[in-house]
Amino acid sequence: MNTIITDAIENFYFVGQPIRHLKNEQMVEFELLLRNNIVLGFPKDEYAWMTKSEKSHAKFLKYIVEDVCRILDCNPGMYFSLNLDQQEIEYETTFQIMEQISLKNRSRLILEITEIPTLRRYGQYGETINV
Repeated sequence: MNTIITDAIENFYFVGQPIRHLKNEQMVEFELLLRNNIVLGFPKDEYAWMTKSEKSHAKFLKYIVEDVCRILDCNPGMYFSLNLDQQEIEYETTFQIMEQISLKNRSRLILEITEIPTLRRYGQYGETINV
C-alpha cells in the first residue's frame, strides 16, 4: 500500500488560479488547485482514496504541505488559498501536519473548507458539517 500511495502522490502537482478583486481587477491571491499527470482536471478518485483513511491521508497531506511551503517560500508577499474537505479536518493528524507551516507563511495561506460531507456521517448533513 505504501508504494501505491507514493506512486500516486508523485503524480500530484498544483496549479495557481488567480483570484482577482471584482472592483479593480487587482490580483488578491492564488487558489492552489490539485492536479495530477494522469487525469485531466481534479483527480477526484485519487483524492478520495487518499482521504479514505487517516494513515493514507497523513502521508498525502505531508507531501501537500511540503509543496505548499515551497510555493510560499518561492513567492514572498503573495497569498494562496488551499482547499480542505470535511473529512480531512476530522483527522487529528491534519492539524499536526498543518502546524509544520512556519508562522510567517501561515499568515499568507488561507484554508478553505469545502462543502463535501465526511465519508462517515452519523446524522443529517446539516448536523454533521464542521463549522
